[in-house]
Amino acid sequence: MKKLFIPFLLLFTIFASCKKTSIENSPTPKLDSASKPPKLATMSSGDGVHDLLGYGYDVTGVYANPISSKFSVIDVARLKADFPTRVESQASTLQDLRLVAGENAQSYLKNLATNVSSSLTLGIFKGSISGSFSDNESFSSKYVYSSFNLIIHQKILRLNASYSILKQYLQPTFEYDIQHNTPEAIVASYGTHVLSDFVLGAKLEALYRSETKKFDRTTAAKAGVDVGIKAIFSINTGYNYSANDTYDNYSQTLNYKTYGGDPTKSLVGSITIGQPVSGINIADWQGSATPQNSQLVDINQGGLIPIYELIDDPAKKAAVMTYVNQYLAANQVNVTPVPIHMFFQTSQVNHVYTANYNDYPYTQNGFVYLGEAFKAYASQIDGTQPVHVFFHPTQKNHLYTINRFDYPYEQNGFTYMGVNFYAYPTQVAGSVAVHCYFSNSQKNHVYTINKYDYPYEANGYAYLGIAFYAKPN
Repeated sequence: MKKLFIPFLLLFTIFASCKKTSIENSPTPKLDSASKPPKLATMSSGDGVHDLLGYGYDVTGVYANPISSKFSVIDVARLKADFPTRVESQASTLQDLRLVAGENAQSYLKNLATNVSSSLTLGIFKGSISGSFSDNESFSSKYVYSSFNLIIHQKILRLNASYSILKQYLQPTFEYDIQHNTPEAIVASYGTHVLSDFVLGAKLEALYRSETKKFDRTTAAKAGVDVGIKAIFSINTGYNYSANDTYDNYSQTLNYKTYGGDPTKSLVGSITIGQPVSGINIADWQGSATPQNSQLVDINQGGLIPIYELIDDPAKKAAVMTYVNQYLAANQVNVTPVPIHMFFQTSQVNHVYTANYNDYPYTQNGFVYLGEAFKAYASQIDGTQPVHVFFHPTQKNHLYTINRFDYPYEQNGFTYMGVNFYAYPTQVAGSVAVHCYFSNSQKNHVYTINKYDYPYEANGYAYLGIAFYAKPN
């Protein structure tokens, strides 16, 4: 992250104030006037005082965006009246240039979450991708993701108080709901966490997505977003790379949007990289930003308090904590597998399996396309391992193994071709075994999820066992 100090306040887009208004949970018993729940606080984001400090936040939504805020949990005004130094408001003229990348959606969001906490990884900020790329392949393992944010600070707001102190300043509505509502209803109203340390200002946010043939997918993602940002906005992200790092990127898209500042000067759009595009000047938007039209643009390290930490009742705290963990797990990113294509060269009796149909001109070189053999991952996700490819140039034989060192391949005439896809070393829910057969006379390996789709043994093939586990078609 590159930091620049600027001598004057540069920027920011107006955030249309998000008023928090009362909502009803599932049907409740009729209450007399003495037991009626208090009304929810109506303080708005962008109020110029405490903004969203002490408000609930749903971390499965969008990173550092008021759209993911919930109702007020902490009565910040009352806390400040009693302890003025426990509610900090600090002017800031810091400008951040931040680049985050990952080899797929899962790893990108994990890296994004480290801005807030190293322990927040499960189900975090999924909306940052789904809100920008809404197609049904948003979480495909074939895509790399990266983002660039130009963040201009106007103010830092934070709470300097222990949980025990904060629990004395809870909103009456929150206290009532803790006593009367289910964990599910509490999270629906107040989110999973509470905002306690964040930045108000303006930002230019750009999210890059592409496919790539490059083995180091994270580097390809970083280089790709830098190329796009330079071409469109003439901004140097500060990331250094070689020209080869972007050579293998394709199907590249860059979505951008500004937050804070004058809304009449805001910028939003989507660009296909590689096609002619006019440059965009952000100066007018930058110059329009003021403290008055700033909004939530970043969350500082440790700036989110788990909602259950503000609950005194041990049983209710445990129940809410259990539900929050279940909620995060249910909303985590599920990276989807891609088809593994199977080609066969009749003259050389050679089967080839690849996650990228176009990584070689197969049909122009005597290969016949046999269809999709199974599904695996184009990038590594939790629980998978690389499937290594070896090729014997004399035998014209491709071999695929999850263990690169289970045989002295190079010493026996094989050339290492790299990693083509990722699969499971052991069976997991929803996976199937990929069986391996070998014909010694034809020097050919075959991989199949159906041991009986061909009479292998009757045609000279020996069964070598399970090579790895993949997903069925």
